[in-house]
Parts: sequence; C-alpha cells; structure tokens
Amino acid sequence: MNTADTTLLKKVPGIGSAFARRIVGYRTLLGGFYTVDQLREVYGMDEERFRQIYPFFRIDTGHIRPFQINGLSPDTLIKHPYFSYQQQRVIHRKLRLQGSLSGWEELVLLEEFSSQDLERLTYYVSFE
Repeated sequence: MNTADTTLLKKVPGIGSAFARRIVGYRTLLGGFYTVDQLREVYGMDEERFRQIYPFFRIDTGHIRPFQINGLSPDTLIKHPYFSYQQQRVIHRKLRLQGSLSGWEELVLLEEFSSQDLERLTYYVSFE
C-alpha cells in the first residue's frame, strides 16, 4: 500500500481513478500508512467499500517517511492530518522557546496530546 501508484490501485475492484488519487494523496500527506485501517480516513471511504478493498492490501512500514520535527517549518506541520491546530501551536511555541524537542517524553507531558495521538504519531515523527 505504501508503494502502489494510482495505476496499480485502480486494479483493485472498487477503486477508480479519483479514489486512487485520493489514496495516494492522503498517503503522501501522512508520510505512508502503518495500518490498512487508515484507509478509512481517506475522503469518501465508507465501510462497505473498505470491507471490499481491505483484503487486497498489505503494509510495509519500512516505506513510511517520518519527518524531523526539530527542523520542521510551520507550513509542513499544518498539512499533516494527525496534528490538530492546538498541537501545532504548542509544538511551534516549544521549538521557539527551546530550539528543539528531545523526544516523546516532552510531548507526553503536554495536555494537547492524548495517548492515542502519540501512538499514531510514533510512525511519523523523528527527533534526531
């Protein structure tokens, strides 16, 4: 799923050109998928279509492109679907004040991040 182009995606029953573009676009925004269930987040995906296409997909998390949070521009963070406006603001404030974040332990302490938020961001954020 992390390497399929729109041509390959269109071979899956239930996926046409427009939906293939949405899947690739969302994958690009995320940096890759870590679970097939993330297809549910693609605009226009309903449960019936998801059940129909689910068996055709496998995930290789080795193709996820994490981003370096300490070298991040404000425009980059705002585009990621898993960061709320409040989370973006608190990260930028901390980066302005501290210069960098050392790791997850700093985000765990922030009330803007739930344990669910942190779990799904694990695949996308790097502190190096």
